[in-house]
This record gives sequence, structure tokens and C-alpha cells, in this order.
Amino acid sequence: MREYDIAFPPFPEIAESEYEECAKRLEFSPILFEWYKLIGVLCCSICSIARRSPIWVIEPTNIQYGILVGLINRCAKLILSNMALSFEGKNGEATSIIDRCIFETAIKIQWLCLDLSPDKFARYLSEGLKSDVVAKEDVLENIRVRGYQTEIEKRILAAIEKRIFQSKMTEDQIVASMKLHDLATMIRDLNLPRTQYVFGQKLGSHNVHGNWSALLWFNLNVDSNGEFSPNDNFAPTAQDQYAATIRNVLSALGSYLNCFGIKCPEIESEINKYFEKIDGEVTKICSILLETDLAEAK
Repeated sequence: MREYDIAFPPFPEIAESEYEECAKRLEFSPILFEWYKLIGVLCCSICSIARRSPIWVIEPTNIQYGILVGLINRCAKLILSNMALSFEGKNGEATSIIDRCIFETAIKIQWLCLDLSPDKFARYLSEGLKSDVVAKEDVLENIRVRGYQTEIEKRILAAIEKRIFQSKMTEDQIVASMKLHDLATMIRDLNLPRTQYVFGQKLGSHNVHGNWSALLWFNLNVDSNGEFSPNDNFAPTAQDQYAATIRNVLSALGSYLNCFGIKCPEIESEINKYFEKIDGEVTKICSILLETDLAEAK
């Protein structure tokens, strides 16, 4: 094995007959599921590249590596969780909630990798740690009023102190840090199309928040008189959902590798071809579906 090799997972072997059968039904979920699974394993492979690996042109700082690899690992675990949930064609609502989380994580990876700005990483860290600082103040005030510390308060304070210490930020820096950009701003900074925001964030959030659209999609029946009743059916994961997540995470992984650079041109070329193969297979399926939609609309 070459010094810089990465153990990328093999592509799924899909028979032409399976493509033909899926095309007849215009239902490519079985095939997209295999590529979705590949992306989850690919996340694990990229997480295995050490911070001080000789593969990098620019060695990531410890905090850059910690945040970005943590986010990529989050994508891996959530994708693998969704595989279990969707395996028998059920739990479409639950998988859509998890895929919405994956979407946000993928956008944050791309946004952080856009310029590796220290301010962005500080804002990312402080976003969660500000709540820790407030919680710490509340716990300390309760201890002051009561006059003694409970065991659970001791554990809470120790956990908060550990998270703050590992961030290498002081409490004053955390409190003074500017608010992290919202997802819409990140999407705009990345020059992604508005549809990425509308479908990925706004529509994707329906099931997260359980709003009216989500209830009608998954949880309510409506009869001919407009009367409502609970829907006890379990919906499958939508094929569009698989395709969108594959593309979003693939873009995030590409951003991560590109922002630090691959030292060996040969390996960089192989990585590009590997990513292009995945994108090409998903694009081929999406094109078939789009062409059908356009034909039916005429």
C-alpha cells in the first residue's frame, strides 16, 4: 500500500436488470439505498485519516480537525442509523427527521471549509457552549442559595468545565463571541441555489417540528368529508430523500478533503474519479425521474 492510500469502500454491484426493473416502476429506492449506505461507510473512511497524516498539504489544527471530523462522524452515524430504520420500507417520517439533521451538518462542514476562518470555528464552538455557561451559572446559583452541592450538580459542573476546557476558549470569549450564522446565510455564502434552502431546510424542517404539513404527510387521514383520523401506516423513506442526502454529504466530504489539499496528485485524481462516479450514478437516476416528471407535465 502506498504511504498516502485511503481505504475507500467498493462501489455497490447493481445488475442492469435491477436498473431496468426500477426504471419501469420509477422507484429507485433499492439502488439509492446502496449508494446511501456507501456514503455512510465513506464518511467512516475519511474520518480514519489522521490529523497528522502525510496525505495533507495543510495539516489541520487540532480544533479544526476535532470539529470537522466530529461532524463527518456524525453524518456517518446518522446515515447508518437511517439504514436500520428504513431497511424494511418503514419509518419514513423518522428517517426524514434524521436526514434533515444530516443536511444541516453537511452544510456546516462546507461552510467551515470554505475559508477555514478562525472566527467561524469560534462561533461554532460558542454556539453550544453559551448554553453551558448559562447552565453553569444557574447551577452555581442554586448551590449558593441551598448552601451545599449535590452529587448530580457536581457531575454537571465537571462535564461543563471539561467541554469548555477542550474548546480552548475562555468563558469570556464564549460569551463575547458573535452568533453563528443561520443555515440560510451559510447556504447563501456557499452560493448554493435557493432550492437547497427551500427543500433542504424549510420543507425538511416540517417533520422535525411536527407542523401541519408533517401531520398531513404522515399522521392524519382525511376522508371525503374533510374529517380527520389518525394514520397508523408507516411510510417508506422517499427516493428523493436518499438522493439529496447522498449529494449533500458527498459535497461536504469533498469540501473537507479539498480545503486541506491532497499532497499526492495520483491519489487526488483517484479521489476525484471516485466522487465523480458516485455523483454520476445518482445524477443518472435523478435525470430519469426528472425527464418523466417533465413529460407528464406536458
